[in-house]
Amino acid sequence: MKRFIQVCIVIIATSAVAAFAQGGQGTREIPYEAVPNFLKMPPNLHMGEGIGVARDSKGHVYTYTRSGATRLFEFDEKGNFIREIAPGSYAMEMAHAVRVDAQDNIWIVDEGTNMVVKFTPDGRAALVLGRRPDPFDGLPTVQPGT
Repeated sequence: MKRFIQVCIVIIATSAVAAFAQGGQGTREIPYEAVPNFLKMPPNLHMGEGIGVARDSKGHVYTYTRSGATRLFEFDEKGNFIREIAPGSYAMEMAHAVRVDAQDNIWIVDEGTNMVVKFTPDGRAALVLGRRPDPFDGLPTVQPGT
């Protein structure tokens, strides 16, 4: 396996060097338009540190944030706040990534709970992978009578 990874790294590095040597020919510019203050939060909520951003087939934007509390927000295609998904969820402690699949299911990866959760488009948890570490794991145990 180690050899396979080394070969992959060499292939990727060689491709990057070749593309750079060609002066970037064959690479195309990705058009974009910057929109300041696109996401509009309600007055009682704060975005915090944005860790992950994803978009569904309707153009809705999902942000997975961490700053104090880890939260998953949904906005419409114009940046208007729609809802918070699973507020206070046991699966959310330290956001890592959010993705939306072809069926518009929302997937979160949380590095604080070691969990991956799939939410349906209506915000219900449909699949949970992994488990939150037990807070007592690794603590020394005392046998009765010792």
